[in-house]
Amino acid sequence: MAKNIYKVIFLIIVIALLSMSLSMSMSMNAFSMTATKEYTGSFIVTIYDQYIQVVSPSSTSAGVSASTPALAENAALSISVIADNKTLSKLLAKIETEDKKTIAYLNVPAQSAKKTDLKIANKNTKIIFTPLAPAFQEVKLIFGSIPYEIPARNTNTKSNSEPK
Repeated sequence: MAKNIYKVIFLIIVIALLSMSLSMSMSMNAFSMTATKEYTGSFIVTIYDQYIQVVSPSSTSAGVSASTPALAENAALSISVIADNKTLSKLLAKIETEDKKTIAYLNVPAQSAKKTDLKIANKNTKIIFTPLAPAFQEVKLIFGSIPYEIPARNTNTKSNSEPK
């Protein structure tokens, strides 16, 4: 009788642990899928196997446009960068200024996303996102830009198999 009670308790614990694990997995997938909806005021850097896509905020701070003259040139800004890793390997990246001053390092597991908050000196500070592993070219993060990709996809080029 006592052995049956221990078996039931063991099964309850196993089921509880599995349900917690499943709910954590689902919440991380939900974050990854809705990152573009929840954090529209952030840089969203999506890393794929062959290219990187960047969606930039239209303003340099909440409710203040990059072209607003009222924002002082030397005012410090708080921004965030969301790195969404769509590859099958862990991403290590560095965020730095144009003068190579490191602001933050990121460690993003495969198939997940990570948000990092940054403080920059002013709205004219140029920010660079550099994937270290897997190695890829650096990406300049530009405020108010339309979504762009590195390397840019060119749909107008002809393939080598087409006659000239």
